[in-house]
Amino acid sequence: MKKVLFFFVLIGVLFGAEFEYGKGTFSIKGGLFGLSKTVSQDIDVFAFYNHHKNILGTKFFFSYKLAFYKSKSVTNTINTYNSVVSSNTLTNSLTFDYKLQGVDANIVLGRDFYREGGDYLGVGVLLGISGPYIKSKGDDSASSDSDNVDNTLPGYGYLSDSETDFTTYKIGPSVRAQKEILSFLTVYGDAQYAYQMARVKNKEAGIDQYDSGNYLSYDIGVKLQAKAGRKKIWIISFSPKFFVTFGYRYNYWKVKNVEINGVNLIGPADLSFSVEYAYFGLGYDF
Repeated sequence: MKKVLFFFVLIGVLFGAEFEYGKGTFSIKGGLFGLSKTVSQDIDVFAFYNHHKNILGTKFFFSYKLAFYKSKSVTNTINTYNSVVSSNTLTNSLTFDYKLQGVDANIVLGRDFYREGGDYLGVGVLLGISGPYIKSKGDDSASSDSDNVDNTLPGYGYLSDSETDFTTYKIGPSVRAQKEILSFLTVYGDAQYAYQMARVKNKEAGIDQYDSGNYLSYDIGVKLQAKAGRKKIWIISFSPKFFVTFGYRYNYWKVKNVEINGVNLIGPADLSFSVEYAYFGLGYDF
């Protein structure tokens, strides 16, 4: 992952970058964590981003995004546990906290099929890697009837205090576009849908497996850009462009059929989590 970080910083320095801060919502649902419904919490996002950069003046382009996520704790109370074992349903409430942190790195390589002035419409291929991890911590000390708690049920212990690590590798189509409204104002957007292979690890649960899934994201925003002037450093002449962005971004990950030693907890076996946020960015281009 350190090599990935270095790569994104390097291309940002050489080709221009945008530094973003966003604030929004992290949501999670899945049988892996005993969640039969979606629960949400606030999240902070820091991103290093370039929406679209043509290569050597051609219609071919690249784009990249490196985002860091950090949420507060998501608290959820479940009243039943391990529905697979129907004869051992708990009547007490179990309260768990969930917290998401991690990184999401993507690069898009593609071609503009329409380009005129500052306007373009391009199609490309998304390649990405994500490294989120979810911490879960539980407290069943407030049980209303401890006699009904069967601590030997599969997976019972790991929910109390554990960390689930995901490493996802994704590939899929991407579409992005930009339209100049005024000389200093443009609107832009992109969307991608990818197949992903995820490695899921949780030491306490005895999980170390590969599962397939999908990834979806889209982004829409506006860019305010100052008029560029020609600059020269030694024999190199360039036009630095500084800009401000405001936008909204949505990311969704789904991993299918995650199990704990062959036993699924409450709800569907699939695990899904999403991050949606509004952001503000400062950037430069050449």
